[in-house]
Amino acid sequence: MKTLAHLDTLIAVSPENFPRDGSYAARRAVSRLAQAAGADPATVPLADALERYEAMRDRLSVRAFRDERIYLRRALSLTPLPDDVLDRIRLGTPTMADAVEALKRQPKAADNGRGIGALQRFAEHLGIGPAQIPATEAFVERHLEALSPPMLGMTPANFGNWKSRVRRAVRLVDLQARQQLSLDQMAGPWRTLLAPLAKPSKGTADLRTPEQRKAAANLPKAWPLVTYAYRHGIAPDAVDDSTVQAALAALRSRARVDSFNTMRNAVYAWERLQKLLDTFPKRPLSRLYASGNPRAFAIGFDQLPERLRSSWQTYRERFFGENGMPASFADLIEDEDDPEDTLDFRGIESETPIRRKTSGATIFRTIITYAANAAIAAGENPSSVSELATPASLQRTLQTIYRRQRECGKNEPRNQYLYAAATILISIAKDLGASEHELELMKRIRDRVDPHFIRLATSKRTGKTVRIRQDWRIGPRHAERLRAFNNPAVVDAWFSLPDLLIDRAQKVVAAGRTPTLADINDVIVAILHLLDRCGPMRRHNKATLRFRGKHAHLTLPDQQGVEGRLHIPAEETKNWKAIDLVLPPDLVSLLKFYLSRFRPVLAAAVGADPENPYLFPSKGMAHRSGTVLNKIFVDRNWRFGGFKLNMHCQRHVCAKLILDADPSKMGLVQQLLGHRSRATTEAYYGQINQIIAQRWYQDLLAQRRAARYGADREAA
Repeated sequence: MKTLAHLDTLIAVSPENFPRDGSYAARRAVSRLAQAAGADPATVPLADALERYEAMRDRLSVRAFRDERIYLRRALSLTPLPDDVLDRIRLGTPTMADAVEALKRQPKAADNGRGIGALQRFAEHLGIGPAQIPATEAFVERHLEALSPPMLGMTPANFGNWKSRVRRAVRLVDLQARQQLSLDQMAGPWRTLLAPLAKPSKGTADLRTPEQRKAAANLPKAWPLVTYAYRHGIAPDAVDDSTVQAALAALRSRARVDSFNTMRNAVYAWERLQKLLDTFPKRPLSRLYASGNPRAFAIGFDQLPERLRSSWQTYRERFFGENGMPASFADLIEDEDDPEDTLDFRGIESETPIRRKTSGATIFRTIITYAANAAIAAGENPSSVSELATPASLQRTLQTIYRRQRECGKNEPRNQYLYAAATILISIAKDLGASEHELELMKRIRDRVDPHFIRLATSKRTGKTVRIRQDWRIGPRHAERLRAFNNPAVVDAWFSLPDLLIDRAQKVVAAGRTPTLADINDVIVAILHLLDRCGPMRRHNKATLRFRGKHAHLTLPDQQGVEGRLHIPAEETKNWKAIDLVLPPDLVSLLKFYLSRFRPVLAAAVGADPENPYLFPSKGMAHRSGTVLNKIFVDRNWRFGGFKLNMHCQRHVCAKLILDADPSKMGLVQQLLGHRSRATTEAYYGQINQIIAQRWYQDLLAQRRAARYGADREAA
């Protein structure tokens, strides 16, 4: 059934069909019809709307009646949209397919055709059908920010025009991003409830009671909850806690700033309205407290019991040190060689209990803090790390983290963060001597959140229980960035970026000016790129490169045009495999250029010791962190190359370029990336290159077919 709500939405998405203020007059007429019926516009039939409006002639001024009737008649003559399309637009859940339908009904045919083409290109890039893509500004802007001209094979000018067309189409149907619902537009129970609070028009006496004036002052804060309920057909007396949660989720889905506090204030304002107005619904709403806000913890580490913090410190001193293995979430999640225990990298016994780099302790402390919060919330009083590394604690901790993820809008119960958190607690339990039975129980719990886990099975060879996991190991964020490199223009930009950055640095020197930190970062990113073209190293190994001293990694010859060497011993790498690289002459020249012209300026700026041995120095005898290097790496790639790429995903790009050229070179990729087994390499890159292998096979068939038909033609 066509309703007044359908007509109101159709008018809103057809602004180009009305002169200035014409659409407002038409929508005002629709509001009057709904108010006259005393019902929600979504329940009032559209039939005979013009005749019913004619009956209101005596209640309106001559000018208002004339203007509104003209544009109401024009609205009724608009080419209609399907009811389901109008419903989605009205409720704030339009799709790209809905935007296409709306564009088709605008009068500027040429502009509309280009807009539809822009939306189709956007959908093709995402690899999703238009009907599955939200046409909201929050969603579209998030994806547009991740695009650049090379990714779409466009010039900068065409890229700017394309983005404008996509935005125009989305603004057309994302009504909640460009329009605020006002009290004058309301009808039905909400209008009846709130109309007495409206401020009188100019020149009219204010007959509101003191309570009504106070209520009117609180109404703006309650408005986000009120408008959500009104648009979704929820009557005032039906608003409950589920309405609040749904309204909060809607705010977050639209990337509303400070959504939690907005809705919390709406609930407080609702309580005040209940106290001030006898007519206001009295059903109580549960308050939203700060613990419901998506913060990491209710209790920070510094506020945990003293004995627990002391226990953590003891554990940290025993198992972390500068001679340990790197530990970061990139290592835990994205690049794992040992599926049974991702933190026991070495697989061998050592005389020292130190297993991990000191820098990795931060990650462990974060998960310990989560576990402590979960234990305290359950009524326990943990006093040692070992109490938190148990099956029961692991279960509670994962539930606590997942609860926070849901508050942030992430609803997938099997994800990499939960898997990494479980792995950390399992590793701590193993460090502290937990039994095999307890460890297996904890691994079973981890299986429930492991996005790659399929099932348990029994090995025919050993009779032991083994875990069957999916081969696909690249995370979805990295996989999305890697897909951009299917575009030859992006690959070209990647190849040319170091030369562009080096050229910028050489101009600084030629101009005779002192390099700024930005100039220095340009050179550093060029070095990082060229190092990876010799052999992709992990972020930690790049950050800790030493160019001088007894344990220097780099050997740079004095002669021009001669290769250099890079050697990182096995004990400094993640998988205990030494890294030995040949540095081509152009990289050797760049390193010397950096060491003579740029590193001294950087060392002075950060307060590095004169004897600091690191290629990328920090204060004193420290090195620049991998996080800082990664930040400038991502920034330069996007700013000057137009592609999204971090240092860890760079390893995947290097592998992809080899396998795109020849899928049979899996062994070469294994050696290049330093994987301990070929199975690991195949797990990463086998699936992403299936399409390449298929293309090779199809090319082979095409060649055979051409040869066969050519021979037949010659015989004929």
